[in-house]
Amino acid sequence: MDVYERIFPVAAGNITKGTADDVMILNQVIGTCFSIGGDYFLTAAHVLKSALQYKWSGISFPYKDMWHGSPFFNTQILEDFDIGIFIAETPNTKFLRWNDKSFPMLQAVQSIGYPYAFDSENRQITVRSFAGHIVSEQKFHRLKGNARIYELSFQAPRGLSGAPLLTLEKGKSVSGIIIGNSTTEMLIYSDKEIISDGIGENTVERYEALHFGIAIQSPQILDIYFTVLGGTLRTHLEKHGLIG
Repeated sequence: MDVYERIFPVAAGNITKGTADDVMILNQVIGTCFSIGGDYFLTAAHVLKSALQYKWSGISFPYKDMWHGSPFFNTQILEDFDIGIFIAETPNTKFLRWNDKSFPMLQAVQSIGYPYAFDSENRQITVRSFAGHIVSEQKFHRLKGNARIYELSFQAPRGLSGAPLLTLEKGKSVSGIIIGNSTTEMLIYSDKEIISDGIGENTVERYEALHFGIAIQSPQILDIYFTVLGGTLRTHLEKHGLIG
């Protein structure tokens, strides 16, 4: 798979005055996005919202051995499902196909994106990939949309949000969108130390933490109407032959 032509870093920075034109100085890779056909891209809502706080925000892409930038326009943020869609212009963009079904526990999954991707000293962006399986599928009540999500056997580091969750059915296809992590803590033991003079006491507690990556299931957002698309995501993907 041509990763750099399908999956892109969401970048942010500042504008400085050049000799002839304004120049964008990259400061951060905020997250990950991928094309959904045409000039439209999908990412996590919190990634898009964070990037828009900078003077310049858009996506980066490699072209002729250099990283370039393309700014966002026509953005739409759907916080109830943590999904963001925008338009950007990139050369040689290729698309990922989608499927519209849910998968059971232990289904093998993969994700590719840009966690902790920007090396400011060497001005380098690194793509990283992850593989594992679905641990559970359930409703995620922390989002207002109460969408069904997958818990994943791998963690989703900062910057992987917005990346596609891929299954290998019919080739690699989008089965979800990474939105973050879930952590569960359990108290292992609690020790109480009483100071000898009887004046005070100190309690020491030890916890065990379990971390899961979280991905919104693709069927949960396919039939949502997006103003920026002028229709549902499913209709848009059908138009571009990217589902089914």
